Order: sequence, then C-alpha cells, then structure tokens
Amino acid sequence: MINNFIQAPLFFDMEEQKALLHAAVFAKEAKYPFSEALSRATEKLKLYSNQEQESILNRHLVGFEVINRDIASAVKVVLEELEQSVANEYSVEIEYRSKNEEQSRPRVIDPYGIIYWNNKWYTIGFCHLRDEIRSFRVERIVQIKQTKMMFERPEAFSAKGFFYKIFCLI
Repeated sequence: MINNFIQAPLFFDMEEQKALLHAAVFAKEAKYPFSEALSRATEKLKLYSNQEQESILNRHLVGFEVINRDIASAVKVVLEELEQSVANEYSVEIEYRSKNEEQSRPRVIDPYGIIYWNNKWYTIGFCHLRDEIRSFRVERIVQIKQTKMMFERPEAFSAKGFFYKIFCLI
C-alpha cells in the first residue's frame, strides 16, 4: 500500500505548475540554497507535461524575470548549513563581521529561522555572546561550523514576526 503511494504520480493543474515554475525563478535569483533541487523538480514537471501544456507554461515563463543583486557563492554554503541547523536545532559557531567592524568575531548562535528580505538573507536566532535573540546578515558570516550543542526553538517564536518588530515593518 505505501509503495503504491510513493510511486503514484502527482498531478498539478496549470495554475499549480505555473506557480512552481515561477517560484523556481524567484528561488534561483535569490540564491536559494536548494535551487538546483528545485530546478530538477521543475524539469520532472516539464517531462510529464504534454506539448500543449509545455507551450502554455513557456509562454508564462518567457516574460517573467526576477532581478536580484549578485551575492557571493559562499553565501549558498552558509545558507545550507543554517537551514540544516534550523531544521535539526543544533547551534553553530560563526565568524561574524558586523556592519561597524572590519574584523570578524566568533559567536555561537542558535538559528531559529532564515528570512529573505530586500535582496538579503538573514538568520534570526539566539546569540550566546549577546545573550539575546538577534538578526544576522548571512553575507556577513565569514565562517560557519556545526557544534555539538542542541537548542530548542521557543514554541511560539516567529522569525518573521521578530524581524518585523526589529525593523518596524509592521
């Protein structure tokens, strides 16, 4: 029974297919760390589209573009590590260069979430150095490594809500 479920094909209507392909364009331009996997998924989607569906989807994609500033390729590696840390609730040690400092400083953080805002990636989490929840711009993380320390994300915590409050976006 479970084998049949796993092997059963997924069916998406045209709006769902278009949304997935547009999301893949956004993800690639935002340097989403798993954009290659998303591209493979959308290629599979195209494989199972008939010629008419593929033509319709191509018409919707041809005029759809996203412009983001380029970010260093090292950011992708940091984002992948942060995503794993957020999902598995382990602390990371980072070398972080804040806006006003030329030298990076070591910190241990418990990343609670990752946010993409205004063409920049941020992680929100508990900073052991400052003993409070802080936001960190991912491109300022010079180095990152997993620690053996585990954390528990506060149950009602919202990285988006925290970010809104800090930057007065509400």
